[in-house]
Amino acid sequence: MEDQSGSGGQRASLEALIQEAMAPLHARIAELTAELERRSGGETPPSSFAGRSGTGPLSPQGNAPEATATAHRAVGGELPRRKPLTNPPKFSGKRREYPAWAQQMRDEIEYDRAFYQSGAEVWYLINSCLDVNPQQVVATFYALGGAGGRRDPSDFMAYLDRTYKDPNIQPRAASLIHTMRQKDNESLMTFLPKFERTLADAGGAAWPDAVQINLLEQSLSPRLRDYLITVSLPDTYPEWLSRVQEVAWKLERTQTGPRSRHEKAPTPRWDADGDIKMTGAVKVRATTKPTTEASSSSSDEDTRRCYACNKKGHIRRNCPRG
Repeated sequence: MEDQSGSGGQRASLEALIQEAMAPLHARIAELTAELERRSGGETPPSSFAGRSGTGPLSPQGNAPEATATAHRAVGGELPRRKPLTNPPKFSGKRREYPAWAQQMRDEIEYDRAFYQSGAEVWYLINSCLDVNPQQVVATFYALGGAGGRRDPSDFMAYLDRTYKDPNIQPRAASLIHTMRQKDNESLMTFLPKFERTLADAGGAAWPDAVQINLLEQSLSPRLRDYLITVSLPDTYPEWLSRVQEVAWKLERTQTGPRSRHEKAPTPRWDADGDIKMTGAVKVRATTKPTTEASSSSSDEDTRRCYACNKKGHIRRNCPRG
């Protein structure tokens, strides 16, 4: 009995010591619990819980594929607050249309990259913006996924460049732009788009303003070029072009404006029947001819003789003898 009572007292003493030692730990746990409850109203939990809750930084192991996709979709982990841009129109396969289409396609890929989770989606987008004939041309390349089957959009665009981009477009345009001339009866509004396209194909957008101004000035019609001598023009190409357009519009307006009410309209060369109208000299001859015929017919009547009285100047029906 004494041994049992002694062992029981030792056990109670040991439990008391354990509880005394654990008291600070329990107090710390209570403090942490209260702190978590206080922060649960909207603040971020401690970093030790971030990997499980998904609200904090992801660990290398936790949700790695999702983190990679998110990195592809947006900068800073947020999707852009706008709608995707409209896809470029389908490329028809005509070489002269390819440079503009390819630039628009590259802009679409750059600006809307955040909306695509992988390069394979962009690979599909490029092919969907091709018309039937170009799709047939690139069908094998598209199915194989390009080099190594990676479906890299840059490989797809490079393949289209090799297939449809004209390698001689720049030297040909650079040669053509020196010989372009505006016709005398051609408005600047009609001529300018052709010049600007040739200038762009030649790489002239990066040329100095003085070079662009000189090329366009030499291609203008002689009348407009002579008129510009009296006009003060800027030194930069955009402002220079804007001023020239104003002058050309006024000059062309004076050429095609309404006539003064005192100004006679030119006589049309064709009559209502579609015949050429006769000149004044021909008209004189035409009007004098009937007179000659009338006089000749009158003299014929005077020379006729009446067979009843055998006298001249009348016929039997008008004979005074009856």
